[in-house]
Amino acid sequence: MSNALLGQSSGENRFSPFSTISASKLLAIVLTLVAVGYLGWKISESPNQALQFAFNGVSVGAIYALLAMGFTLVYSTVWFFDLYYGAAAAIGAYSVFYVRSSEALGGRYEVNEMAVNVGFAVVTAGVVAWVLHTSAYSRFRARFGRTVPLAVGGLVAGAVGSYMGFLLTYPANLHVLFAPAVGVAVALVAALALQRGYRMISESDGRAVAMATGIVGAVLGAICGYLLSGEPGAKLYLSWAVSCLLAGVVGLALYRGLYAYMRERSRSPLIMLVASLGILLAITAATTIVFQSAPRPLPDAF
Repeated sequence: MSNALLGQSSGENRFSPFSTISASKLLAIVLTLVAVGYLGWKISESPNQALQFAFNGVSVGAIYALLAMGFTLVYSTVWFFDLYYGAAAAIGAYSVFYVRSSEALGGRYEVNEMAVNVGFAVVTAGVVAWVLHTSAYSRFRARFGRTVPLAVGGLVAGAVGSYMGFLLTYPANLHVLFAPAVGVAVALVAALALQRGYRMISESDGRAVAMATGIVGAVLGAICGYLLSGEPGAKLYLSWAVSCLLAGVVGLALYRGLYAYMRERSRSPLIMLVASLGILLAITAATTIVFQSAPRPLPDAF
């Protein structure tokens, strides 16, 4: 008789799939189905608006994700919360306004300050000088002595800094002024890629191969630079590149000029936290002074 009861109960369980689901799980399933149905109904009413909302959500979520990744990377490497990281993202965002504001509403809300241009030029020159000093100075000092590498590095850093200041001073011609930099970058990447590809298929190496790949890279860079200089619509994408460069340059300058110095001498992570908070407040105040409280529209291309 017990076996019969067990078989009856097992049969009931076999034909009652919801008997093992708790009331809370069943409620969660019902609410999920209702939410999915509601979203499907709203999307069917206005697909274009739903697409715009989805894009806005993805873009805002991507910003939050990037900020969270940045905080995690910084904390896992230097072991303190860098509050300046939010200001770095703000520098990148406001740089787009700074470069493109002259084309919105006939330049009514244009922002272009000579002090800002000079400041970014000086910071860029300092970062380039530091990069050259740490990456190539010791190698060239052994061959040419101490004076020549320092002089050449100073000239290169000054030229790059002046170039950055020139770009920011005349943002309306960004596609023309930034074309040489893009051409040089394309030439270097193409030459290195061609040279590496040649080494993969052939073991021979020499000046002829380096010269040939260099010529091909230079031609490709010149073509890209020429095509870019004739495309005013490219300023939309070049403004993103310039804003990323400015944010990265300022971040690297703060790290090497302040954070590295303080990490060697501070005895508590709280000192680094307070320093990053001071930088955050200073950059926030500087952004408010430069852009004030007026609206900052972007051109229609955005």
